[in-house]
Amino acid sequence: MVTNASYQMTCADIEEAATDILTLIEGLDPDSYARSRLTRTTVAERLRRIARHLALLPAEAREAMPELDWGGWSELYSAMQAGQAGVRQEWTAASEMVVLVLQWMRVYRQPA
Repeated sequence: MVTNASYQMTCADIEEAATDILTLIEGLDPDSYARSRLTRTTVAERLRRIARHLALLPAEAREAMPELDWGGWSELYSAMQAGQAGVRQEWTAASEMVVLVLQWMRVYRQPA
């Protein structure tokens, strides 16, 4: 069971990681991202953090946020756990999926 306080903390951590990612990739294109080992390492750590949090959310929380690409996040998390996430998969998550996560986490974190 997830308490409201722990859910709020999880959402805040997801938001922080997503904001970090968007700051890190600002102005980059896929090739620049692929060449930047330091940026990739940091972004991958933040992606892993978001994916782990999302994987641990209870089903009712996931059902309440149908806008998120749950399958994509699950695939990314599995690939990262297996050490098989590639640059293209990271870039897609960082440049597309993170924007939606940040947007919807802010909406759903608001008190009802």
